Amino acid sequence: KVSMTEEGMLAYPLARKISEDCAELATMFGDAGQLLLLGASSVPGRYLLPGYMTQYIKQQPDCRYQLRLGDTEQVHELLKTGEIRIGFVGAMSDREGTEYYPLAEDRLVMIAPNENAYKQMKSSGCFGRELLSRPMIAREEGSGTDRSMMDYLRETGYPTEQLNIVARVNDPEAIKQMVSQGAGIAVISARAVEKEAREGSLLIFEIDSTPLRRNIYLAWRRDTAFAAGETEFMHFLKKECGAAGTLTPV
Repeated sequence: KVSMTEEGMLAYPLARKISEDCAELATMFGDAGQLLLLGASSVPGRYLLPGYMTQYIKQQPDCRYQLRLGDTEQVHELLKTGEIRIGFVGAMSDREGTEYYPLAEDRLVMIAPNENAYKQMKSSGCFGRELLSRPMIAREEGSGTDRSMMDYLRETGYPTEQLNIVARVNDPEAIKQMVSQGAGIAVISARAVEKEAREGSLLIFEIDSTPLRRNIYLAWRRDTAFAAGETEFMHFLKKECGAAGTLTPV
C-alpha cells in the first residue's frame, strides 16, 4: 500500500499548480495552439459556426479544430472542465467564472404547420403568443432558447404552468419535422428556419409586436491564457460578425 506522507500532502497543491501552469505554457507556445477546442449550443453550432469555420480554415489552412455540440448548460460544463477552451452559447449562466462577448444577435419565432387554421391566424395578423394554448414542442431545459422564452413569459405574466408541452426535443431539425407533420407549435431561432420561411413549408409568427431577440455569446473561462492561434481566431470572429472594436465584456 502506498500513501502520501504529511510533507507530500503539503507539497501536492503546489506541485499540481506547477504542473497545470506548465501545461498552460505548452498550450500558449506549443503546437497545441493551432488546435481549437470549441463547444457550441445548438443554434450557433448548426447555423452560425459552420460558415465561419469554413472561411477561417481557407485563410488559415494549418488550423485544426474540434467542435462539440450540446445545450447551453453542457457547453458551460465543458468550459469548466477544460474539455473546450472557447464556447458559443445563447444565454449567460456563470457570470462569476465566465467571460462573455455578445457576438451575434438571434431572433426567436413561433413556427406552426402550414395548415388552413394557422394560415387564417397568420393572415389576420396574429402573434405567436396567441398560439401558446396549443400543443407545443419545446427545446430541452437548459437550452438558451428555452431560457429566453421562459424569461419572456414570466416578464409578460403568462402562467408557464399552463403551457401544453407535449415533448421536449434537443434537435432543432427534429422539432421542425414534428411541427411540419402537425405535432404542435414550437419556438425556434429564426436562423434555423430561414429555408422553410423562404419555401413556405412552415408558417412563421413573430412572438410579439416587438420581436423576441437574444444574443449569441462568445464565452471562455476568466482564467484562460489563450494561445496566439486562439486569439487570432477570436479576432477573426469579431471582425466577421461586425463586432471588432465595439464589444465589451458583459
